[in-house]
Amino acid sequence: MTAMAELDPSPPARAGHVVRSLSEELLHASDSKLLKVTQMIDRLPDRGEADQLLAPIRGRLAQLRPSRPMTHTRLLFTPLDAVVAAAPKWQPGDLAIPRSLIQPLANLLLPRIPGELPPDLQDADDAALTRAGAPLWSAAAAELATLELPADWRTPDWQKMHGLTAAMVIPLVAPLQVILRHAVTLRSLPPHTDPRCEQVLSALLSDAAETAPLGWGLMLALLLEAAAPDQVVRSAIAVARNHRSVTVLMAGIDQAAADTLGRMEALVEEPGPDDLLDAGRMQARVALIGRIERFRRLELRPAPEQRRLARLRQAVSAANRLVFETTLQARLPGPAAAPRPPQVAACTPPLAAEAVGALEAEARQLRRFALAAGRLGESDEYGRLLEDAASRYLDAGTSSGLLAADSLRLAELLVGSERAIEIMDRR
Repeated sequence: MTAMAELDPSPPARAGHVVRSLSEELLHASDSKLLKVTQMIDRLPDRGEADQLLAPIRGRLAQLRPSRPMTHTRLLFTPLDAVVAAAPKWQPGDLAIPRSLIQPLANLLLPRIPGELPPDLQDADDAALTRAGAPLWSAAAAELATLELPADWRTPDWQKMHGLTAAMVIPLVAPLQVILRHAVTLRSLPPHTDPRCEQVLSALLSDAAETAPLGWGLMLALLLEAAAPDQVVRSAIAVARNHRSVTVLMAGIDQAAADTLGRMEALVEEPGPDDLLDAGRMQARVALIGRIERFRRLELRPAPEQRRLARLRQAVSAANRLVFETTLQARLPGPAAAPRPPQVAACTPPLAAEAVGALEAEARQLRRFALAAGRLGESDEYGRLLEDAASRYLDAGTSSGLLAADSLRLAELLVGSERAIEIMDRR
């Protein structure tokens, strides 16, 4: 029996032993197993080491977006999601919050904050989460403004359990306070085309500058994830030039940009199976392409940063091309499938309307991804691959259960009506 099969949230005494044995297995688990284990860990009465075990595969979890219980703790730290780091990788001075601090800090803050969570937050959208979180974040920010660390946080036992010392935690309090105070604004920034956007960015950064370098850097890191990077950097430079700590703030801009690149690089390095026809995975890849393209618009960046971005762009482009070709090979009819004898092909019943509709949705996804991935390079090659996919649908005929009209429609969705007819006429 595998460690995954043994995981049982009921006996807390065994939880630490069992979750430790999952570490290697989780790295190579299928998506379905990973989701099942995550749900089990969420039900553990004391997560303990489980958070550390999830650390290596949090990139995959972000792509899979499993349904997870929206607790007070999860909602409290939602505005900081982009800068929460695995405890073993975190070091003092990093523009991140160590994950091992989240639960003890929540245990300290939440009993002081009255109120109940709305019952329907499990599948709530961002706007609903922001409305529900607003009073919680405001109250937590007020508590952090006068927070004194408990005496037991200074004991060797507490420090060993969480991998933190009081001296590491204290510098994080003021940055956390300023971010939670502005959490609603951070989660509802105006579009970059809105004239108010630069004013909002300037106000956020001006406040964060008073908690430099760490609060300034964390605010920048969050804004670089949430807004147009060129607009964020332009606003940050304007704030820095008029601040008494101009040198510190300018250095913080470079550190925040470097950390943002590092988070994007980590997404590329994340192991695990991939399938572009999974909507969550495709959305994650398209989002990463958009982030890289927006980051490229930054002007006058240091040469090492430009080289890192170029390498990242190449790595993402190569990974996208591989997963695109793999998906086409595995999911489309044609050479990848064993040919059927004529007598079998002739009696294959037509696909149901629902099945054809699913294929049409997949074709739209493939074309959308090809157009996005082509922005990083090789757009002509993606065009060729789409034409090959269209040809495979047109050649599949009734052997795959597709009517001629269905095959043509799928080809049109992949390459457009005119090109699909040209490919059909060549056959």
